[in-house]
Order: sequence, then structure tokens, then C-alpha cells
Amino acid sequence: MSARTPKQSLEFSAVDNWWGSPKPTLKKIHVDVISDFSSAVAKYEQGGFDDVGFGDMNAAIPSEDVLRIKAGPKVSELHFIPKTRTTWVGFNFKKPPFAGAAGKDLRKAFSLAIDRDKLVDVVCSHGITCAKATGGLISKGLKGYLGDNADPLAKFDAAQAKQLLQSADPNKTKTKGLVYQYNPSDFNKAIAENLQSQWQDNLGVKVDLQATERATFFSRRTKEEYIIFRHSWQADYDHPQDWFDNLFTTDAGNGGTGYSNPQLDALVKKADAKKTEDALADYKQASQLMIDDAQYAPLVYALGVFLTKPYVKGPQANAFNDPYWNELSIAQH
Repeated sequence: MSARTPKQSLEFSAVDNWWGSPKPTLKKIHVDVISDFSSAVAKYEQGGFDDVGFGDMNAAIPSEDVLRIKAGPKVSELHFIPKTRTTWVGFNFKKPPFAGAAGKDLRKAFSLAIDRDKLVDVVCSHGITCAKATGGLISKGLKGYLGDNADPLAKFDAAQAKQLLQSADPNKTKTKGLVYQYNPSDFNKAIAENLQSQWQDNLGVKVDLQATERATFFSRRTKEEYIIFRHSWQADYDHPQDWFDNLFTTDAGNGGTGYSNPQLDALVKKADAKKTEDALADYKQASQLMIDDAQYAPLVYALGVFLTKPYVKGPQANAFNDPYWNELSIAQH
């Protein structure tokens, strides 16, 4: 760091005799500290910035700016990067009406009754901040992702959903009085309200909503007190073990569902003992077991949004990290 003005800017200069490789190409980096993200985008468009989005600033780029740029001639400068969080609906496997094998048709009905295109349009600012989750619960861009459109639980099929509901709960007595639980945030509230609307429209089932303070929500979810609820996970590192051992195996500490499948447990135990490249097939098979059990209703994957000038050369951000500055260069322009 060669200069700093508190709450305004920072400057960094390359160290010419740095020991590492590759050697720095950029000689100077200037970072402005800006809270008004519309002004950051405006300055970018006027040539004042080469990049907007480093340091997870992408989460706050205004959606109206993204939509405008997306529809214009500079769309190639807009980059949507899958991040490391997936959000889904969790079901209680120990309490009716979703419990165990008997509740499978209901769990599947509630998943197939969700039109994720509509969900994303409403809660993700027309697909800017998140994308529909169609490749399993492990987020897109991470090891263990099943592939686009590989998860049949992500399909919208209102007719089949109604058939499954009619078979499992013909008088709608089992699903009467359901309450979807979530921890409060604007994003979680928007998802909850959209789910409530879609379940009413596509299943004819009224589901009430209840927001509970964050610490209490997670405590009660861990104790498996909720029947149907918001679930989400942000990966700590790029390995399926981080998901399965924390969420999906029997008595996983963050599961909240009471789900237990001995076959899945055995697969995960075997996979955990292998090298990553040798274990992925086992983890994907375990994901398929959860799909077969209708263990969840997938919703969305988080997205990051970056604006980068075409003359900025080097690696793009990935799910976990922005690129190191020493790997970037500015081409002649």
C-alpha cells in the first residue's frame, strides 16, 4: 500500500523485486471507497474505473443499471459469476405431513408446484442476483454440481403436483395449517411470499409465513422443530464433503430435517476417504439418492455481477475468489 485516505481511497504499487511468480504486470492499483453504487457504475461508464465488482461489491450493483447495460451495446462487459450459496425448501422427515417415505409424494408435489422462472424474476431482480437451482444443491461452479437441468425436482409441473397432492392428501387435511418458517431479510421474505403465492395458485394449499429472529431460527431449525422452512448453505471450501457432512448425512449438525438414508451415509463415508477426483462419482450418486427421496425443493443459486472493461486481461472471478491483482494486466486501448 503506497497511499491511503481514510474512507475515500487506497493505492497500491507493485514491488519490483517481489519473489513470487508471475511477476506483477500492473504497476499501480487505485481503489475508491464508494457507498453510492450507482455513482460507481456511472464513473465506470465514463472511463473512470476499469472494474466494478471486486471484493464482493457486486452484491450491491443496482439491478436497474445491470438491466440497462444488459440490453445495450456494452453487454459483453457484464459478467455473471456463480457464487457459493444455494437456497432451498427443507422438509421435516420426522413429523407429518412430510415425514419419511409416506411424505415423499407431498414433498415432491410442493417442489414441482414451484415455477422457478417466476421465482427468479421476482426475487432475483430478473435473474441478476440469483439463478434457478437446476443442478442439485451443490452450487453451480463447485465440485459435485450435477449439471444444468439435471435435477428433476427443479421442474415445474403443476399438473403432476396436483396429482401427487390428490394421492397423498385428497381432503387437504394433512397440509392444513402449514407454516413456512424463515429468518428475516428482504431476500428471504420475497422468496417466502412468492412460495406462498405459488403453492396457493398451483396446489390450492394455503401456507402461512412466519419470520423468526436469526439466532432463534437457526437454533430451532437445528433442533428439527420446523415442518417446512427455508434452508441455505454457503460453501466454506470447494469440496462436496462440506455439504454432505454438515447437512445431509444422518444427524448432520446443520441439517434441520431429520433426514436419514443409510445408503447415502455409506456412500459419503467412502467418498470422504478418497481423493477429491476419485470421490466425485460417489458424491453425485449420493445427491441422486436425495433426489430420489425428494429430500428438498431446490430454489436458487447466488450470483455475483461484475463490470470489467475489455482491455482488462487475466482470469475472471470464480465462485470463491476475485483474481489476484498480479495476474491482471491492462492491454493497450
